Amino acid sequence: QMLSLRSLEAHKDFFFKYYPFVLANAVYSAFYYLCPGSRHLYTKAFRRILYLQIAQLLTGLDVCPTTVQVLRAQLFPDEIIEDEGDNEQSDGLPPLPHAQ
Repeated sequence: QMLSLRSLEAHKDFFFKYYPFVLANAVYSAFYYLCPGSRHLYTKAFRRILYLQIAQLLTGLDVCPTTVQVLRAQLFPDEIIEDEGDNEQSDGLPPLPHAQ
């Protein structure tokens, strides 16, 4: 049956495992395409921080960054290949320009 408790539990686990990463990817894409003037700020570090923060917000737990990276690698293997191609040393966001 579609509405059995076992089936519902499996769907709930699937949803909470993958939804934060799908949402983070959607947020990153929205920033990238809707704010093209700020694309220089959307670095690999920004993407990693975004995945981590959304996973923490939706689960309500302090999520280990390594866990987030492993699940991200399973969901988006193309991004991991891109990250390995770039040797970006910074783990932080770029500094914002000072307003004059």
